Amino acid sequence: HGTIEHDVSLSRNDLPIGNNIHFNETVFATLKNSNPGADYYNTTSAAQVLVQRLAEDSLINPNLTNTIKELTVRIIESGFYLSVIGNVTTGVAPKNFVQTFFEQERLPLEEGW
Repeated sequence: HGTIEHDVSLSRNDLPIGNNIHFNETVFATLKNSNPGADYYNTTSAAQVLVQRLAEDSLINPNLTNTIKELTVRIIESGFYLSVIGNVTTGVAPKNFVQTFFEQERLPLEEGW
């Protein structure tokens, strides 16, 4: 805990409160349901998800670790799915590609990535 794995994940529980290894649909719902009405995620929706996940985790994890190090890792992760799964220039990623990546833990090749 604290190197790559960190609190306030986009798709996993925090170590002190549950299974931090396997995908968690409830945790992922924050990202999945963001940017309603659009078929993509962007930098605005990603930032909103980061803020919302921190607020959610703050309520359930009294031992939450949230230093500049963890914040930096979370920002890089969001940049990763926006630029690698999506478009590196625009920071826009199709929802179906991102959801496949997280939920099925695979690259969305079958979906046309």
